[in-house]
Amino acid sequence: MTVGLDAGVVESDLCAGLLNCPASGCGVMLRPWGWAQERLVRGAGPLRPRRGRCRGCRVTQVLLPASVLLRRADAVTVIGEAFLAKAGGAGHRPIAALLDVPT
Repeated sequence: MTVGLDAGVVESDLCAGLLNCPASGCGVMLRPWGWAQERLVRGAGPLRPRRGRCRGCRVTQVLLPASVLLRRADAVTVIGEAFLAKAGGAGHRPIAALLDVPT
């Protein structure tokens, strides 16, 4: 689940019960439920996102900052640079070399 950029604001919203479950037909508030596993995101560095648990359906949600995308190893800025390079006519190998990522 994508939330805001400021971790402090997300934490206070989570503790205040202002974030709701995104599950279809649920919408009950999320409560703090630990942290997700730390991972390295290219362009954003190490990331250990907060986790929230729904009081209604009891499903946990990982609260990702808007600077990263779900199930992606690269930050939004890195992906955006790749799109711009592709729009400029570059192939996948030159783009990978430009961004210093594997081909």
